[in-house]
Amino acid sequence: MLPNSKFEFDISLFASVIDADAEDSGAEPDAYVEQQPDDVGNGFDRELEAAKNLIAGRDGPEKWASAN
Repeated sequence: MLPNSKFEFDISLFASVIDADAEDSGAEPDAYVEQQPDDVGNGFDRELEAAKNLIAGRDGPEKWASAN
């Protein structure tokens, strides 16, 4: 705690490391979605659009781009 402002903060000293080769390391995604630089800050959620297109039966990245 800082004495004058009484501001208090914590510094985390914990790190998590994932070993992809370990048993029970998690599930592989059904579809990989690559982020594009233009997605940042423009409000476009590429993962959400890919999920909606998969549900609608448009099952490939070449079809996802034309569905927007």
